[in-house]
Amino acid sequence: MPKPSLLALLVTLLVMVGCAHDPAAPLEGAEALPQSIAIRGELSYLPRIALPEDAVAVVELRAGPAPSGEIVAERQFPLSGRQVPIDFTFEVDPVELRPGRVHVFRGFLRSDNGMSWVSEPLAIDRSLASHHLGTLMLDRRQIPRLASDLVCGDKRARVSASSEGLVLEAAGKRFELSAVVSASGARYQLAGDPGTEFWSKGERATLRLAGVDWPQCEVTPAPALLARGNEPGWRLDLDTETLTLSWDYGEGELAANTPAPVFDGQVTSYGTRVGDHSLLIAVHDQICADDMTGMPHPKRVIVSLDERVLRGCGGEPKDLLLGEWVIEDVDGRGMIEASRATVVFDTGGRMGGGGSCNSYGGRYSLTGEGLTVSGLFSTLMACVEALMTQEQRIFAILEGVARFEVDETGALILHTFDGRSLTARR
Repeated sequence: MPKPSLLALLVTLLVMVGCAHDPAAPLEGAEALPQSIAIRGELSYLPRIALPEDAVAVVELRAGPAPSGEIVAERQFPLSGRQVPIDFTFEVDPVELRPGRVHVFRGFLRSDNGMSWVSEPLAIDRSLASHHLGTLMLDRRQIPRLASDLVCGDKRARVSASSEGLVLEAAGKRFELSAVVSASGARYQLAGDPGTEFWSKGERATLRLAGVDWPQCEVTPAPALLARGNEPGWRLDLDTETLTLSWDYGEGELAANTPAPVFDGQVTSYGTRVGDHSLLIAVHDQICADDMTGMPHPKRVIVSLDERVLRGCGGEPKDLLLGEWVIEDVDGRGMIEASRATVVFDTGGRMGGGGSCNSYGGRYSLTGEGLTVSGLFSTLMACVEALMTQEQRIFAILEGVARFEVDETGALILHTFDGRSLTARR
């Protein structure tokens, strides 16, 4: 029997390699998505209230909760006098979906006169080509806003719900406000100081601090709280209106309206039922280090899902860095008496401060595992040698910083790869 030629062997090998890397073949373990996704159903409500002529129906799909989750598909259509039930068919291109996110469907009816009806959020299975949702009963109930950002001309502030009323954060201070009687909207004042108040009128509000009126404010929901945990992997997105939870690396998913928060000291809790699931979320105002990366987060989050307990961290690490810190130690050497050095981080990725002698600046960035500083520059003033030496040590650590932590006393500690550190305090 003749031996195969070298050319024949090469051809055979190329065919085998080509088959093994067939780009049309799905990758093992990859999620198989349909060519298109159709969502069908009808919108209705129980009260006998006629919809006005300008009423519009809206159906949407978001990656994550509403209103902060990204809209991946939406359809709006005027009703022109039609009344409930309103049927709909909603086509979604799977290419628009976001890997690793819970996708939430909601339906609305709204009009210019302020009437607004909304359905319960529903998690959509990305692997199914067709979803028949049946009749979605809409509700007019107002879901409590957990926190809102205020843009008042060139000024910024934030209000958030508390057990006593509202917490106002403005001009670098924190105020506990209580509800007062108002002919319209929701009005809150500082006890003993009617010159400090917040008066909400929907998407706009007025704000007065110590008798000084701020420009009219636009009110927008604060970003969602994102919390994650490991082994098994889970993710929670919670904002002012809805929440989404996935667990076991996306094997389980649910979506729900955000329940009213319960405040108890430094713990905010949310409890609800979603279908057959019992859900309790506890958000602790406590520094939490991710157990895989070590990255610190401002919240410790515990999710009780039926009989399971999921533990992890929440909030943005950047929130721990923002603001001015006064340096109190450089690599275990302390600080020269009466010298003052600072490090400041802002929301736009800029950092800087005073280095003992010169002012300095640069950029910072946070990754999943650490903190880096780049583009460091400074003024060129000359000071006594001891201050200049201390300043150079500060700059060297900033240039080599690899990660940060906030310890149990509230001190910020910047670490380099080679073991040097800088400690600062607010």
